Amino acid sequence: MARVPALNDGQPLTYELINKIIEKIGSIKEPREDQSQNIEILGPRIGRTEEDKVKIVVGTHAFNLSGNAVNQNEKITFKNSPFSKVPFVVASIIDIDGKKNPDANMPTVVITGVDQAFFEAKVFVLKAKKKNVPLQISYMAIGPGK
Repeated sequence: MARVPALNDGQPLTYELINKIIEKIGSIKEPREDQSQNIEILGPRIGRTEEDKVKIVVGTHAFNLSGNAVNQNEKITFKNSPFSKVPFVVASIIDIDGKKNPDANMPTVVITGVDQAFFEAKVFVLKAKKKNVPLQISYMAIGPGK
């Protein structure tokens, strides 16, 4: 982008100069939402060479806890299998219907297995219910990319 020269003292402001300023401001592009960022994440299984790419995958997995169950296994697959090695995964559980119908009875989630393409979680509740209970697992996986 060409620079607009600074005005000297006593130099008049002209419509030509104002239009050039407006034109230059109008040509500034907004950053894209998917613009890459320089984020450094260090830890076991994540290398430190320039070829390494760290991938961060976030998502949700909605499901129904079966009626009369106190635990249930869920397998969540990462879209497009972005990892070259096993990532770190953290997850939390949300009682979707909890405010108006507190049926989940304090659900918890434990990650029981992690692979490059998916992770497995086990969901527990304190007391079984007679009907299906809608729940959602929110997760974030961080690991070396392909």
